[in-house]
Formats: sequence, C-alpha cells, structure tokens
Amino acid sequence: YYHPSTVHASPFFRTVTILPENGGRVDEVFARNGQRVEAGQPLFSIQDSVQFAAVEIARGKVVEAEAAFSVARSQLDASDVMVSQAEGSLNLSRTELKRIEDLERINPDVVPRAERERLQNRVDTLEGALDAARSNREAVRARVETVLPSRLASAREELERAEAELGKTVVYAGVTGELRQFLLQPGDYVNPILRPAGLLIPLAGHESGRQRVQAG
Repeated sequence: YYHPSTVHASPFFRTVTILPENGGRVDEVFARNGQRVEAGQPLFSIQDSVQFAAVEIARGKVVEAEAAFSVARSQLDASDVMVSQAEGSLNLSRTELKRIEDLERINPDVVPRAERERLQNRVDTLEGALDAARSNREAVRARVETVLPSRLASAREELERAEAELGKTVVYAGVTGELRQFLLQPGDYVNPILRPAGLLIPLAGHESGRQRVQAG
C-alpha cells in the first residue's frame, strides 16, 4: 500500500522527425549525422527550380502592375488636359453664339442665318466632345483608383505565396538537438509522408524526456 509498483513502465523519450513540407530531390546538405545543431539552423535544401521560376514570374507581374500604374497616371493627367481644352473651346463658342443671338435680337438682318446655325452646331459638337472627355477621364480615374490597385495587390500576394513556397525548399532544425539517422546525399528523394530525412534528438532534458519514465 505504501510502496506501489508496476510491471508496465517505459522510458519517455522524445524524437523529432525531420520532414520537408513538400517532397523533392535533395539539392544540398548542410549538416552531418551525429552533429549538434541549433534551432533554426538549416539542415538541407530541396531542388527549387520550379519555385524559383514561380517567384520570377510573380515578380514580373508586380513590375508590370507598377508600370501600368505609371502609365495610367500619365493618362489621367492627359485626360485632365483634354477636359480643360474642351471646356475652353466650348466656352468660347458659347460666348460667340450669345453675341450673335444678342445682335439678332437688336437687328435680325445683321447676322446671316447660316452663320448662327454654324455656331449652334459647333456648340453642340463641343458639348459632346466635352462629355466624351469627361467620361474618358472618369474611366481612367476608376482604373487608377480601383482596377490597378486590386491588380497590384493580387500580384504582390502571388509573389508572397511564391516566395513562401521557395522558402519551404530549405529545411531547418526545429529545436536544438543531435542529428540521428541523417544520411542524406544530394539527389536523394525525401517526402513528408513516405521518406523522412532523419531524426533530431532534443538536447534539453525537459524536451527529450531522457530522465523520465512513464509507468502505469
């Protein structure tokens, strides 16, 4: 009663399996079996040609989106100028038409009817041109303020994802410990399910459980 005992006891020993996040061929090995490694130290890398290509493509999309921003801003400045020019031409034509209309009220025979119709047609044409210039400016502004920011944000997110995938090609030590069964060579295939790279034995006693026994 005062000295319980059991025949079911086993050492509580912890190991950390070294696994890549994605499967692939080993490119470089930075450590050796039996070596002590620190947490965060690189252990090996997987061939990264596909991930590197994806990063380069994503960077190109970011550059393209940023260049489109510059072009669109220039187009917006140009559309502002076109609107100003159209407003100026319309104001001049309206002023000239009003002068003709004032003369007609004083003496209807002073101004030929054809001249008045010509000025009226010109005012109508310039009003249409001004509406078109304003519509074009709004379309360009919407592109600058809505479409292109969304495209740039999407390109940057794609670049971040590609860089994250590229970062997964290097496997780091999760804890400070000693490498065991770590016999990798360049060209070996590792897989997170079927082919681990080895074991990492934590050096800290409370992490490895070397001094503990589980009994029951």
